[in-house]
Amino acid sequence: MHQSFISYKNFKSLKGSVVLCAAVLGLYVVAEPSATSAGGTWLGYVGGCLGGVLMVWLACLGIRKRKYKNTELLAVGWVSTHIYLGTALLLVVSLHSGFHLGLNIHSLAYAFTVMVILTGFYGLYAYSIYPDKITLNRDGMSRDSMFAEITEIDEKSLALSEKISPEMFAKISENVEETKIKTSLLTRLFSDRSLKEGAIYKAIDFVREQHSGSELIKELDSLLQEKESLVGKIERDIRYHFRLGWWLYLHVPLTVGALLSLLIHVYVVLFYW
Repeated sequence: MHQSFISYKNFKSLKGSVVLCAAVLGLYVVAEPSATSAGGTWLGYVGGCLGGVLMVWLACLGIRKRKYKNTELLAVGWVSTHIYLGTALLLVVSLHSGFHLGLNIHSLAYAFTVMVILTGFYGLYAYSIYPDKITLNRDGMSRDSMFAEITEIDEKSLALSEKISPEMFAKISENVEETKIKTSLLTRLFSDRSLKEGAIYKAIDFVREQHSGSELIKELDSLLQEKESLVGKIERDIRYHFRLGWWLYLHVPLTVGALLSLLIHVYVVLFYW
C-alpha cells in the first residue's frame, strides 16, 4: 500500500521534530544567551554538536536510499525523517549562531546550511505536485511513444498532402522538417504557457485556407491538430521533469559546501578561538 512521506506512520517524524524543536527552544530560553554570542556558550556548543550530527546524518540520505532501494516503505521513512529533521535543523543552527552573523567562515557555514534547507523545501514542493502533473499530462503514454506517434502522423500527413496538391505536399514537408521541441531554460523554470510551434501553426493555417471542404483536407487538418497537441504534451513533459529534478544540481553541491565549511568552522573554533 502506498505511504506518503509527509504522513508516514501517522506523522511520526513530524512529531519527533516538534519535540526536538521544543527542547532546543526551551534550552535557549532558560540559558538566556542574548547577552553574548550563543556560539561561544555551553548552549552554543550543545547546539553546534547537535547541528553537526544532524547535518552529517541528513547528508547520508542518498546512501540510505540506495541501501534500501528494494524496500519502498523504508525509503519513504528515511525521506520523511530527512524532511522534518532538515526543517528542525534550520532552527537549531539559527539558535546556535545566536543570530550573530558577519563576513567569516562561521556565517558561511550557516549560509550554506540555510541554502541547502531552502532548496530541500523546493524539492518537497516539486515532489508534491509534479509527479501528478506528469501522469495527467502523459495520459498513459511515454515520451518515446509520443515521439513515435508524431512520426506516424507526419507519414500520414505527407501521404495525404501528396494526394491533394504539390503545394500542400511542400507545405507539409516543410512542417515535418521544421517542427522542433522548444523549451528554453527560463521557460522550463518559470513559464506554464503553451509554446506556439510556428511550423505546425503555419501548416494548419495553410490547410484551412484551401476552402475545398474535401475529406482529405479535413483529415489532414485533424492530423495536424493532433500533432500540435502531442508537441505540447512533450514540451510540458520536459518542463515538468526539469522542475522535478533541477534543484538537486544545487542541493547536492550546496550540501558538500555546507559540510566542508562545517569542518573549517569546527577547526577554527577548536584551535583558534
